Amino acid sequence: MIGFVAGALNVVAGGGSFLTLPLLLFLGLPASDANGTNRVGVLAQNVSGVWGFHQHDVMDWKWGLAVSVPALVGAAIGAWIAITIPEFAFRRVLSIVMLVMTLGTLLQRRFRGPLRTDIRSPRHWTMVVGFFLVGIYGGFIQAGIGFLILAMTTLAGMDLVRGNAVKLLSVMLLTILSL
Repeated sequence: MIGFVAGALNVVAGGGSFLTLPLLLFLGLPASDANGTNRVGVLAQNVSGVWGFHQHDVMDWKWGLAVSVPALVGAAIGAWIAITIPEFAFRRVLSIVMLVMTLGTLLQRRFRGPLRTDIRSPRHWTMVVGFFLVGIYGGFIQAGIGFLILAMTTLAGMDLVRGNAVKLLSVMLLTILSL
């Protein structure tokens, strides 16, 4: 049941890993194994979501692939950190990051800026740096990355539907790399 709810959350907005990752830890998996296991479901959700957005012709492939390049570079760094950090340190970092991300998502409505009327280039320095940093985070932990990518696509001026399509594409690609 939790997997179904988490999958629906991830495809619609994000945050499903805030349910599944703690459950996997509660069931006794080591933190790094729980982190990796969680990504298998995330990959399946993103593949089906990308396909759905493609079928409805709302996927901006060129923009999504362009911002995925710095995200993939960052994800390689984040995945390397995740597999080299000691288990006790990974657990502590995971706990802190999940708490910060949870609080951040609860407070995000207070920090919304003005909406853009044009879509910022995927090669703009804010997109390149932002997606690179999001990639590091996603390669390392992944839980909550959807919220970060939606923040970036909103900053770029995309509406929620197209931003969600880009989110699913980016997360799918960096999850493949991270796995």
